[in-house]
Amino acid sequence: MAVFRLFAEHRCSAMRVRMLTACRFGQIESKGAFADEVANLARWGRFSRALEAADCLGLHAEFPKETFLLPLIVENKIGLVEAFLERAPKGLQADVVSWLDWLMVRKSSLHVP
Repeated sequence: MAVFRLFAEHRCSAMRVRMLTACRFGQIESKGAFADEVANLARWGRFSRALEAADCLGLHAEFPKETFLLPLIVENKIGLVEAFLERAPKGLQADVVSWLDWLMVRKSSLHVP
């Protein structure tokens, strides 16, 4: 967990690189153990870091889209969301697209003078 905290806080860029490398090459055995830490990052408003950690750990389907995807869309960080969804399970991609379509239909049905 200390490695995760360093990653999340960016205190040590070398440590961040090591964690990213470990994630990419499967050297972290219990990735799910970090789910609470990723959720904490989102709770603290560090949505980009939460998304990056969830992506790195392969925890795409562990979090509701509202945890960090919606805040990043609102912050106009569409590129981050798209990159995350490219590596996410196809079901999550379809769910997010359907959800965004629903929001657009809802918005267009509101007639504000």
